Amino acid sequence: MIERAPMSVVPIIRKHPEKIDNVPSLNEHVKTLLKLLNDDNLKRIGIWGLPGVGKTTVMENLNNKVRETQLFDNVFWVTLSKGESVRKIQLVLLEQLKLEVKGIHDRDSDQIADMISEALVNKRYLLLLDEVFLEINLKEVGIHDDHEHGAVVFAYRDRDFCRLIDDHIKIERLSNDDARNLFRKIVGDIIDRPSYKKIADRLLKECGGMPQVIKLIADSLINEDDPSVWRQLLSDMQSPGTEPVQEMQELYKAFKLIYDKLPVDKKLCLLYWAFFPPDYEVYQEYLIECWKAEQFIDKARKLGKARDKGHAIIREFEKKSMLERGTKAGHFKMPLFLRRMALKITYLEEKDLKFLVGDGEEIEEQPFEEEWEDVRRVSLIGQKLCNLPNKPACSNISTLLL
Repeated sequence: MIERAPMSVVPIIRKHPEKIDNVPSLNEHVKTLLKLLNDDNLKRIGIWGLPGVGKTTVMENLNNKVRETQLFDNVFWVTLSKGESVRKIQLVLLEQLKLEVKGIHDRDSDQIADMISEALVNKRYLLLLDEVFLEINLKEVGIHDDHEHGAVVFAYRDRDFCRLIDDHIKIERLSNDDARNLFRKIVGDIIDRPSYKKIADRLLKECGGMPQVIKLIADSLINEDDPSVWRQLLSDMQSPGTEPVQEMQELYKAFKLIYDKLPVDKKLCLLYWAFFPPDYEVYQEYLIECWKAEQFIDKARKLGKARDKGHAIIREFEKKSMLERGTKAGHFKMPLFLRRMALKITYLEEKDLKFLVGDGEEIEEQPFEEEWEDVRRVSLIGQKLCNLPNKPACSNISTLLL
């Protein structure tokens, strides 16, 4: 019997993430992940949430913290683009483990998996997988449950992925204080000046506690001391009839990607949230009755079946982070920035869902009569109007929310 020589330790590559020491909302997630990784029974851990909510930032900070604590000998980082999975992970592991494979592209994936498994079986290793889109069979990679000292952390968008893991953390949006501190860190104390404070507050509300969006918007305002420029940016962000401002294009694309994959009836259900005021909490039973009345779920003719289907749709939206629970039981709301995205799609694509009155601004005077022409749906929830037009020219109207 010959004692096998110890394998060389692969150095942990240091990341250079955004510092989150002054952002407790994100820093707390890193501390929680470190605690979970100290539990030998937890081999598969997931973090999930909306695009731009800070998953990658948390993962990068975790990478560096693990490096400091020496909890693992080897930490591997793989960012997966859409459509990439097993082979991409294998190639990164082979490279960092310095395993030379002749004719790798001709080799069977199972052979490579065996080599990786053999190299990792006795190692203390952590595999960080960022931007996971598809379900990954770790056995096909070479990662097995009998690797006693190995762990994997996934970052993904959809809660449905959670069924494959031992524990998970949802990355929530930043608290108001954290969001403001992050914004101030970039633009400076100008946000506290009287002529900027109110605009800054409204910009932050539009950013919806999303670190990536806050950073992008703040970066565009660095050294900008003209309040009119700030007001114009706010106006562009709020305008439903235009393409999203450049800083929010990536988030819009991510929302659109989820939206495009939905069947037609669910698309209409999702866009329907644009007809409720910003931050408005809707009781799920009322919402489902609206969907049924609008014939979005008309296949379920009986109200009981319609409610079952409606509940399933709401849960699906919640799992995809499109909705979040309200302060009252059974109430839900759509995050403000996502509502803006839904509103833009409504205006730009869905011609039958085109008209919305009173988008967060109080309307005390009667809209002009021509505004009622060719209207399909009207929402006046939360407005101070005391009456409606005597004879509005709106023969196409199907919905009136008061």
